Amino acid sequence: MAFHDALSAGTGTDIEYSEFNVFALAIGAEMLRIGFKQGEVVETLGLLRPSLQKAFTRSIAALQTHGNLRHVTDASQKLPTYNRTVSSGAREPKLDANVFLVLREVEISPELSARTRGVLKAKEVVIDHRLCWGWEDLVCFMQKSIPSETPSVLLIELSELAARIVEVLPLQPVRRRGRQ
Repeated sequence: MAFHDALSAGTGTDIEYSEFNVFALAIGAEMLRIGFKQGEVVETLGLLRPSLQKAFTRSIAALQTHGNLRHVTDASQKLPTYNRTVSSGAREPKLDANVFLVLREVEISPELSARTRGVLKAKEVVIDHRLCWGWEDLVCFMQKSIPSETPSVLLIELSELAARIVEVLPLQPVRRRGRQ
């Protein structure tokens, strides 16, 4: 159940998506757009659901959006900071409400297959994922864990996506399915 909190009550019922489920669908749509298969998307999001819930909850508590404006709202969460350069050239610390999801396809090596006693098959491709909590965590992860020969990674910034969904979703009309 990657996109719903509970199963629907039979056929012909309207299903309302919570803000979090719309968030999960948006991540899934981005994964499809970049080339992941539907089954990979559902499996990955199903596995990530608890972590994504934590990222969503933190993001909507720490960040507000108003159109193109962005405002960090809750310093009590002990958010990480990063140093940004201001117009004078000086560096000042800034609260970092960003949460990043890093996805990449990894081919299982024969050595890893042997260590897992064949649970993971050699040459099998799996999706590796990591949540990074702020810019520093992302940079550190990318420098240490993503080799230069890795052809590509999918990087999705989750906090602004979550905040925008919370801002925009209540403004959308309800769409009914089937005959009216």
